[in-house]
Amino acid sequence: MKKLITLLLVFTISICNSQNTYLEHQITATTSYLGQYATVKLTIDDANNDNEITHPLIVAEGFDVGVVISPENEFGLYDYNDFRGNVFKGGSDLKSLIYNTTKDYDIIYVDWSNGVDYLQRNAYALEEVINWVNSVKQGNEPNVVLGQSMGGVIARYALADMEEQGVNHDTRLFISHDAPQQGANVPVSIQFMDRHIHNLYLQISNTLLGSLVTVPIVDSFLNTDFLSLLDAPGSKQLISNFANINYTIDTTEHDAFYNELNNKGLSGSGGYPINSRNIAISNGSECGTIQDFNPGDDLVKYYEGETLSFLDGIGSMSVLTLGALAADLFGELDLIGLNTLSIIPGQSSYDVDVQAKSLSYNSGSQIYKGKVSYTKKILWFINVTVKYY
Repeated sequence: MKKLITLLLVFTISICNSQNTYLEHQITATTSYLGQYATVKLTIDDANNDNEITHPLIVAEGFDVGVVISPENEFGLYDYNDFRGNVFKGGSDLKSLIYNTTKDYDIIYVDWSNGVDYLQRNAYALEEVINWVNSVKQGNEPNVVLGQSMGGVIARYALADMEEQGVNHDTRLFISHDAPQQGANVPVSIQFMDRHIHNLYLQISNTLLGSLVTVPIVDSFLNTDFLSLLDAPGSKQLISNFANINYTIDTTEHDAFYNELNNKGLSGSGGYPINSRNIAISNGSECGTIQDFNPGDDLVKYYEGETLSFLDGIGSMSVLTLGALAADLFGELDLIGLNTLSIIPGQSSYDVDVQAKSLSYNSGSQIYKGKVSYTKKILWFINVTVKYY
């Protein structure tokens, strides 16, 4: 009865829809990482709506970039409704366990407040979630912990660390769902493309007002928020071949984390919990079906070219002149060629050519090409082109 009263007190918010009532609860880690404590938001889908947790299924969400690109959303880009939507597509047996109104499990869905944070920091918050569930659940049914994608790596760390610290996680089954337990693969060419776009953003630091101004060179189809995702702590730890801002492969943070993970837990565990049954499921093909591209094929191929009309060309002269002049005087990118061409009458055209390829079997093969060029037909007679690579 005491546990039941405690459980009722901590459920401070209810979320209602036409079919279900969900409960919310917030947990803060009691162990810090690099001086900071992670927090998580829980959505509890109470089986039978009896205000009791008796058969806990703890679900740790994956990489969630909402804190960067959608900070106004409380639960980031993904939440429990997304999880339910995926379960709805499953078979009848799965639905009867965790989806239908008569489902067997009480689901505790873990939403990271910062879904791109250091994995260790969020792992400590997950440990606190497991401790909390163990303190309020009714009966003796052990937990099932399901970690999706990055959440599977975090769950592995949390469970192994609890065993290392002598804390009973009371978990009978750990499910690693499509989790990069050896590291994540993001094509290097795609990382190079991200870096190149980032480098095409001009930063002017010594303006008259003394503030930093970012001038987008390419702005028609990009959101600058996305440009910081590669440098998030979680990205650096997960990506096996991480490309830094200088187009160099740097595995320092990835290697440090996975070395720590592999040595986590009890002796001989290889960084996995040993007081639970551990299984892995994957979204890949059990039949070894190959990807729909070959080594060296294009992953991204984008070309956009535009020639300005006479009136647009006249209008662009003043805009380009002022912009290029500001960049030359205050910026870090030499646009003197653009500045010179922009003041000369003539027809203007622009070209964007981007090509990102999968890795080839042949060493030395080009995997990324990115070019933005401006061509001026001086006095509508001679073509002169300025290119930025």
